Amino acid sequence: MINKILRYKLPLSVSMALIIGSLLFPLVFSNIKKMTYSLATGIMTTTTPLPIYGFMHINSNDPNLKNMTFAVDFAGVYSAAKHFREVKIFNGKYDPMGRTNGYPPLTFYLYNKTFCQIGLPSAALYHILCQVLLLLAATYFVLWYYQLGIMFIPVVVIYFTLLFLTPIGLSWFERGQFDLYPALSLLFFTFAIHESKGYAFVLAAIFAMLKPTTGVAMLQALIFYMALHRNRKGFKFFALFMGTAFLTLILFPKHMEKYFTFIYHFQRSHNREGMTILRFIPPIAATFIPLVTTLVYLIPLHICRMKNYFLKTFLPYMTGLTVLNLVLPYANWEYRIICLLGFIPGLFVWQTKYKDGGIFQRSFLMLFAAFLIIAFHGYWFINGISISQNGMLLVYICFYVAVAAICISKILKNKPLIANGL
Repeated sequence: MINKILRYKLPLSVSMALIIGSLLFPLVFSNIKKMTYSLATGIMTTTTPLPIYGFMHINSNDPNLKNMTFAVDFAGVYSAAKHFREVKIFNGKYDPMGRTNGYPPLTFYLYNKTFCQIGLPSAALYHILCQVLLLLAATYFVLWYYQLGIMFIPVVVIYFTLLFLTPIGLSWFERGQFDLYPALSLLFFTFAIHESKGYAFVLAAIFAMLKPTTGVAMLQALIFYMALHRNRKGFKFFALFMGTAFLTLILFPKHMEKYFTFIYHFQRSHNREGMTILRFIPPIAATFIPLVTTLVYLIPLHICRMKNYFLKTFLPYMTGLTVLNLVLPYANWEYRIICLLGFIPGLFVWQTKYKDGGIFQRSFLMLFAAFLIIAFHGYWFINGISISQNGMLLVYICFYVAVAAICISKILKNKPLIANGL
């Protein structure tokens, strides 16, 4: 089947990607050039479109940082990482704008040894470049593994369009954010789930511990995995993922205590920022949502008791689960949706491997594509269209509900056949 698809369908997809990429390349290149200039000089430029949160200079009393550049979120990690030997890096003491910093110790350690060795503007640009190169390399590896290397071209076109031609992607660039690390974690994690590869679980855990945006969704997914693999293999990979994540913490014992203290106090601060569901429901109710979304998927899987239907529906359900989990914390900014890029290579593979669910596949792919366009504000070129923050929050919730509905329907629809032994 793979050879047949490679022979007929993939060249058409690649040809279309090349045409679209050629048309978009001048604007993408212009935006990359302008954003690079802005981060290097601290001078605002006019990209098309503009970043959704605009441009924000570093506001610091430090004469070495004052109005030096943008990338204010990177600057917080950069300044704290320079003082990694001290344990007060989480309380905002070294942040140029006095903000507390919730990144794990591993992030500060690695940045202390690498990007902190050069000046801030250059470090911010190399930080962005590093994330993009890692994502491209990981993407090619996964596609090559499935003999779908030719699909690297359309995937790259999607990446560059979302990152450099949408208000969300450009805000990620302008703030110097870290959201391609959770994207990499999701990419390796979904690959690990489908192929049961130990090294992929390790890589997923390492990238997750650079920015644990998707940590809760991954824990839920591991529960699904163990429930369907009730043997030593399931528990082994669970232990491997969790052990790797824990190891990245115990390597820095002094920082680990302060890190967990920060997390504890942050969760009790009740400062709701950005697009969060906690603006409308009490915190205690939000803590039960992960339990409910786990059971919503796990119960039909238990009724069906077919690993095959887990593999057919896991990746779609995981996208909805991730999207919903993004709006559960006290603080959530829209550029975190960039972590969904980690699903795109796996979706090309998923669409190729599981061809018996045509309506199910087409429904999900159309739903996912529409959600990406809306969530990344890809409609920016249409005058008059604007979605409020509360409206976008509703879009996130509706996406999860729709994905859950079609996945559960797909699983339960096959129960009678299973009951008859077919």
